[in-house]
Amino acid sequence: MYSTSSAKRDVDRAYQLGVSLFLTKPEDYRELRGILQIVVTSSKDELKRKLTGYNSVKTS
Repeated sequence: MYSTSSAKRDVDRAYQLGVSLFLTKPEDYRELRGILQIVVTSSKDELKRKLTGYNSVKTS
């Protein structure tokens, strides 16, 4: 899921509804490009590992 919200209740609810990954729109364009490049070139199993450390990625 890609959202402008980073509210904990929104993240928690999204995971309750079954999202695989919750991405919050970053303020920095370079960070957005980096995240999107990882998303489009990685398998589902690799995503959380590769995106660890990005502030815009919220894990369950």
